[in-house]
Parts: sequence; C-alpha cells; structure tokens
Amino acid sequence: MFKNRCSRWLAYERYCARAVVEALRSVPEARRREPPYQRAVTLLGHLAAALEVWLARVENRQAAVELFPADLSLEEAGHRIGQVLDRWEGYLAQLNPEDLGRTVRYQTTSGVWYNNTLEEIITHLFGHGAYHRGQIALLVRQLGGEPAVTDFIGWARSY
Repeated sequence: MFKNRCSRWLAYERYCARAVVEALRSVPEARRREPPYQRAVTLLGHLAAALEVWLARVENRQAAVELFPADLSLEEAGHRIGQVLDRWEGYLAQLNPEDLGRTVRYQTTSGVWYNNTLEEIITHLFGHGAYHRGQIALLVRQLGGEPAVTDFIGWARSY
C-alpha cells in the first residue's frame, strides 16, 4: 500500500508536469515574449528546483539550484522536472512505511533550521505543486492559452 501511494503521487506529479507544459505550449506564439509567459515558465522551473532542494534535504546533502530560475526555456523547465521526479522515484522506492515518520533536520534558504517528518515533507510537496500550478493556469488563461486541468480527483478517476 505504501509503495502504491508513493507511485501514485509520482504518477500524478508527472501527469501534471506534462499537462502544464502542454498548457504553456497553447499560449499563442506572439504572447510568449510577454513577461507573464516567462513568469509562468519560471514557476515551472521553480517546481523542479523545489523538488530538487527537498530531495537534497531528505538525503542530507546540499542542492546547488536557483529557486526561481528566470532564464529557462519551457523545454528546459519540463526536462528538469522530469529528471528530478525520476530521482524522487528512486529515493521513494527504497523506503519502508516506517520511514515516513523519520525526522529530517534541514536548513532553509534563509538559514533557519527546522525538523519535519518525511511524511510532512512529501505532503508539503503535493500542496506546493498544486499552488504553483494554479498560478501558472491563471497566467496561461490571461495569455490566451488553455490552462491545464490538474485537479487530483479528476486525475484519480482515470488512473
């Protein structure tokens, strides 16, 4: 059951990443040079960077990534999120259900130290992704594109 939950979370995140990339591709070419479009791509890059930072924290290592990479192309952002989800898949595959209660001590980007369980961190990532995908959807709509539908329940009905 535990492995199934992890695998579902990753499958959902992969679906969302692909759907957001397609939504950004739906923005008319002429509008892709506007600042809101680059902001949306930056947010997608931020999702990849946050996944990388949190993976580094749970693995007790440092991550050298820019949290809001402003110079990424859509293809680069999509590629990065796919790569880090692959690495999360490898990490989660080696865990047991008891590992979810493990406390992770980490330092934030502002230098403050915190302790959270692995389960809390994974839950945070789930919400964090949804939050920024909502921001991207709003920008895509404002730019004349078709926002991605990334509601979990809609995805779960077809999974």
